[in-house]
Amino acid sequence: MTDNDSRASRGPVNTSGEPRILTVVYRAVALFRAAHVAPTLAVTALATAIAATSGRDLRATILVAAAVLTGQLSIGWCNDFVDRDRDRIARRADKPVATGSVSPGLVAGVSACAASACVPLSLA
Repeated sequence: MTDNDSRASRGPVNTSGEPRILTVVYRAVALFRAAHVAPTLAVTALATAIAATSGRDLRATILVAAAVLTGQLSIGWCNDFVDRDRDRIARRADKPVATGSVSPGLVAGVSACAASACVPLSLA
């Protein structure tokens, strides 16, 4: 087995020189930022508060919170994915996809997953 074979069996090569866990943490933080966290949390908190004060039981309130959260996450990630070229041209340092902190494919994938989860949560 060559050195390249053993490296391939361990997964993607970390070329940044940082410990692998830091690479994962940096990507997770970038993905978190790409979701437009402040508006996502604000809308989710407001919808959850409305659900809780409207007489819904705990289960129903949690379902509302989960449905709204997954919907908002999918919107934020989709927005960053769609606007990546415009954000790159504008040199938006606050946009993780445009800066390359997180890949467009990953953001598109998690956006699709969140949207897919939102549908059954909303129907429940």
